[in-house]
Amino acid sequence: MKSSIAIRSKETQGTTGWMASLRAALLCVGLSSLVVLPFFVIGEDPQIGCCGGAMPVTHDSVMHYNQMRSFWNGLAAGRIFPRWESETHSGYGAPTMNFYPPGVYYLTSFLYLILRDWLRVLVVYHLVIMAASGAAIYWYASRTLSRGASLIAMAVYI
Repeated sequence: MKSSIAIRSKETQGTTGWMASLRAALLCVGLSSLVVLPFFVIGEDPQIGCCGGAMPVTHDSVMHYNQMRSFWNGLAAGRIFPRWESETHSGYGAPTMNFYPPGVYYLTSFLYLILRDWLRVLVVYHLVIMAASGAAIYWYASRTLSRGASLIAMAVYI
């Protein structure tokens, strides 16, 4: 009798743990969407005039936009680590400086392979990165804090 009660409580805990993880993941994605998506609605600086009002205005967003497109072009041409930005200087190009690790551009190129629209790539990329950051802080906090405290840490971080 005791063993069946212990088994049932373990099964219930497993289901509860799975549901709690799902709720935490949905909260993470929901908060990330709430934080990221308004930047794509705000519009653009008319002096830059790059993306039809669909890209966040930052000091280097146009540079990243051009670099991720050039990185894709290099990958499509068969280069494993593209080092030439074909989109800069009115199409004349320039060598790529290693200010940022290329993982970002591999991810955006993978997203472009699926989505085939650079503006969608920007939105999905920002959502993925924010949700991954929130999940990472939740995981880190859950090492020493309760589930509720970890959720609060994730929400505050996002």
